[in-house]
Amino acid sequence: MDFGHSGWVLLAALSLVVGCGGGDDDDDSSGATNGISAPTAASLEGVYALTGFTENTTGCDAEGPAVTQTEKQFVLVGASALGRSYLELVSCGDAASCADQVERVRNPSAILANYVLILSIEGDPDHLEGLSATNGYDAGDGQCVAREYDDHQLTRTGDSVRIETHYTPLPAAPSKQGSCPVNPSALKAEAKGVPCGKLRVIEGTKTGPLPG
Repeated sequence: MDFGHSGWVLLAALSLVVGCGGGDDDDDSSGATNGISAPTAASLEGVYALTGFTENTTGCDAEGPAVTQTEKQFVLVGASALGRSYLELVSCGDAASCADQVERVRNPSAILANYVLILSIEGDPDHLEGLSATNGYDAGDGQCVAREYDDHQLTRTGDSVRIETHYTPLPAAPSKQGSCPVNPSALKAEAKGVPCGKLRVIEGTKTGPLPG
């Protein structure tokens, strides 16, 4: 889900945890039904200095090498949709771009950034999770390709956060009359039997409140 997102990404991410598109255990036994609590969101919101960014592109058993980023800050911004509160993490390069990204999250519009993710499940104030899924696109041969299921896990220690994202690529599947509609619950269930393909770790330390 890098380099921007649009409404369907947000809807897919949230529908995984509010039960749309299927009847499995979408709340992941967290006990949370309304997303991130207001006190937790308020305590995590802010501007963060990027202190680490690594990728293992061959698997998820170990952290990979460092990857240089041009945007060395990110914001965590609280918002809500589908009756569920969430935190959105968006990268930004300077104070002006961080302020712009905050505005785009709070008044949903297309976001272009080096990295973006949504956290919508609260285990406790220091441990959050997020899920997203895409059913890809029709390659022109009746098959949906570039299908993927991802999960994000945030851990907070003091003013620092660590977010691990596990990317699970899914095999091609038949399209439906040339389209590839997203069924998040089905993709989640399918991913349980597929090896994780990539691990990304983002680390940051809060440097101040959100602009504005």
